Amino acid sequence: MAQGLRPERVGEEIREELASLLARDVHDPGIGFVTLTRVKVSPDLQLARVFYTLLGDERAHKETEKALTRATPFLRRQIGARIRLRRVPELRFEFDRSVENQDRIERILIDLQTEREARAAAQEEAVADPAAPASHVSLDAGAIADALRERQSFILTSHARPDGDAVGSQLALAFALRALGKTVRVVDKDPVPGPYREFPGVADIELAGTVTGDADAVVTLECSDLDRPGVGGLDQYFVINIDHHLGNEMYGQVNWFDLSAASCTEMVADVIDSLGVAWTAEIATHLYLGIVTDTGGFRHGPISARTFELARRVAETGINIPELSRRIFDSFSIGRVKLTGAMLSRMELRAGGRLAVLEFDDALLAACGATIDDTEGLVNLPLGAEEVQAVVLFKPQSDGTCRISLRSKDAVDVRAVAAQWKGGGHKNAAGVTIEGPSDAIRRDVVAAVEQAIDAAQ
Repeated sequence: MAQGLRPERVGEEIREELASLLARDVHDPGIGFVTLTRVKVSPDLQLARVFYTLLGDERAHKETEKALTRATPFLRRQIGARIRLRRVPELRFEFDRSVENQDRIERILIDLQTEREARAAAQEEAVADPAAPASHVSLDAGAIADALRERQSFILTSHARPDGDAVGSQLALAFALRALGKTVRVVDKDPVPGPYREFPGVADIELAGTVTGDADAVVTLECSDLDRPGVGGLDQYFVINIDHHLGNEMYGQVNWFDLSAASCTEMVADVIDSLGVAWTAEIATHLYLGIVTDTGGFRHGPISARTFELARRVAETGINIPELSRRIFDSFSIGRVKLTGAMLSRMELRAGGRLAVLEFDDALLAACGATIDDTEGLVNLPLGAEEVQAVVLFKPQSDGTCRISLRSKDAVDVRAVAAQWKGGGHKNAAGVTIEGPSDAIRRDVVAAVEQAIDAAQ
C-alpha cells in the first residue's frame, strides 16, 4: 500500500486485518466477544484509534481492555507484516459508545461466539485424542502451539534430502520446545548438506530409515504427505503437520497449511511466538537459514512483508548475518567449483535461449571430485542470464529413476510442470522423480517446460 492513500482506506484495511487476527491468532482468554466497528487513522498515519464494542458486563469490559493492551505489540507486528506501510501506526483500542444499533451488534457477537465455540471444540478433540483420525482441516499457529503445549515428548522430521528450510524449521522448533522443558528427537532419512553441518544442533540429528520409541507426537515440517520424509513408522504416532507446499494432503491429526508462507521457517517462527519462547541465537540462526535458502536469497517464492519482518527480528537478536550468509552460500568444496564449470560447459539452451537444460550423473561428480552436497543450488545459476526464464536439471539415478529440479522466473509456473508427474513445490521452484527411459523423460519434461514458458508470455 502506498503511503499516500487516504487515512480512511488505511483504517479500513487495518480493521479487516485486526478482525482476522483477533478471531484466529489471539488466544488470550481475557478478550471477550469483541466487534471492531471502525478504525480512525490520523492524517499523518501515525496513530490508529481502534473502536470496538463488547458483549458483557463491566468486569468483561475491564478484562478485555487489559487483554487488548497486552496483545497490542503482537497485533502491531502482524499488521506491519500484512500491510505495506512505511511505518505501522500506533494502535489505541477504545470502546465505541457511538453505536446506535446495539441489538444488531449483539446478534453478530452471539453468532461469533457460537462459531468460536464450535471451532474450539473441534480443536480440543484433535488435541486430546491421540488416536484421532486425520482432521483434513487447516488450523493456525495458535492451534499448533496448543497441541505442542499439551504434549511432552516429540519426534521432529522433514523431507528426504533435507534442504536449508527443512533443517532450519526442524531445529528452530526443536530449540524452542527444549526451552519449554520438552523432550525432542530430530530424525531424518538423509544427512544435512555439508555447509550446514556446523550449525547448532545439527550433530544431534538422528539418521534412520524407520523411527521407533515412545513419543507423544510426531511433527512433520514441509512434507506434503507422510511418505515424504522417507522414514517408516511415522503413522503410529499422533501427527502434527506444518507445511507451505501446494498439494498437502492434510494427513495429520492437527494440520497447518499456509501457501502464503515463503518458507516453513516463517510458519515455525509464528508457532514459536505463540508458544511464548524468546528467539535465542540458535533459534534465529535456523530461522534465517530456512528463509534465505528457500527464497534463493529473497529472489523467489511468495515473499512478503512477513518475510522481511522475520529477517528484521533475526537481525535484532544480534547474530552475525554476513558471517552466517557466508557459511550458507560460500562454504562449498573445490569440487563444486569444478562441477559448476563442467555443468555449464555442457548446458543446452532451448526455446530461443529462454530455457537452460543441465545434467549431471555420478560419473561427472567423481571426475570433478564433488559430492551430492556440492550440487545444492547449482540449478539456479542459469537464471542469472536475463534471457533465461526457466532451468531444468536432470540427475539420473542408479535405480533407473531420474530426479529433476525445476526453477523459473516471474510467471513461468514450473510447479504445474512437476505436477504432471506427481511432483510438487512452488511456482518458481519445484521438483519431481520420474521412472522410465532417460531420453523419453528428458524429451517430455523439456517440452512441458517450453509450453509453460510460452504460456507465461
